[in-house]
Amino acid sequence: MRSEGGSSTPMFTSARSLMVGQSSDDNGADPVIVRDEPIDVLPASASSVPQAPRRASNALNISKESMGHSMNTVARNRRCLDRNDADALQDLVADAGINLFGCCFVEVWALSENGALFERVSGGHWMDPAFAQSLPSDELIEMAWGLDREALSVPPGAGLVGTLAEEAGLDADKIHWRQIKSMLNDPFIQKDKDSRMKKLHQIGLGMVAVGTFSHFGTKGVVLYFSRIKADASKLRSKTNRQFLMLSTEFIGASYSIRKHRSEVAKVRRGEFNSAVDKVRANLLHKKSSTLASIISNKDNIDKIKLAQSSEDDAAYELYDFRPDKLSIRAGRWCYKRAKSF
Repeated sequence: MRSEGGSSTPMFTSARSLMVGQSSDDNGADPVIVRDEPIDVLPASASSVPQAPRRASNALNISKESMGHSMNTVARNRRCLDRNDADALQDLVADAGINLFGCCFVEVWALSENGALFERVSGGHWMDPAFAQSLPSDELIEMAWGLDREALSVPPGAGLVGTLAEEAGLDADKIHWRQIKSMLNDPFIQKDKDSRMKKLHQIGLGMVAVGTFSHFGTKGVVLYFSRIKADASKLRSKTNRQFLMLSTEFIGASYSIRKHRSEVAKVRRGEFNSAVDKVRANLLHKKSSTLASIISNKDNIDKIKLAQSSEDDAAYELYDFRPDKLSIRAGRWCYKRAKSF
């Protein structure tokens, strides 16, 4: 698309530029957008989408303090929402991958309860989108996202994950480093059925760091993959290594707590159901007692009425209605007196 001045302006930015927070300038450079920089002072080339007039945004008269308070409120309310385990774990995995030097791909694998298989846990994977989109061909890009989407379970001692877990030791409190190419060339290592080790090397991942975790019977490994040409001295630096170990413990604890939280929730549900059953039984008992008392009271009332009626009859029978002589004389006098008139 050409402007009135004759210069060409790209209508859309590339997928990679959008993912890493950049856009193409006229001279081909990719200016980096600083997160802490206010929107109003960003360069005009920061986005190819037409911007709204600045007067419209300023007309709202929203102060930085009120905006910050609103954003904190939204973040706090979001934390209060129910989230499933996979989403919570994926945030931790992504945080580790983004902050570690040279890390492009992270996976979390856990040993099954019977110890027969290593399985990639739900939410336990993250791939740097900038790395995936920077691959030279569409085939490699699709291969990279395929490795991120799917992973087959493997037995201990076999394949990439099983071999790395066996070499590192699930109870070891250290980081184990391994080159993928050397594993491919080792004839004594049993390869993956889906050629996972080979595909990882094909997309440009050469070094893998293995962190192990073991919490109350839940064991597993966290794999941190880096590029083939990554600086090994920076990868193994003290700062990077310490953060890698702490991230592994944090991720392992977040996954391990799932089982125990489910058990606690099961106990609480059982106690709640027991309490509900007791209340229901108590209400039914009170209802039956009330009906029984009403029936009992009615029987008592009928007995009282019957007894009262019997007493009245007995009193009537015992009452002797025999008038005295004075009354008889008075009656006769009144009769004669009335007759004389």
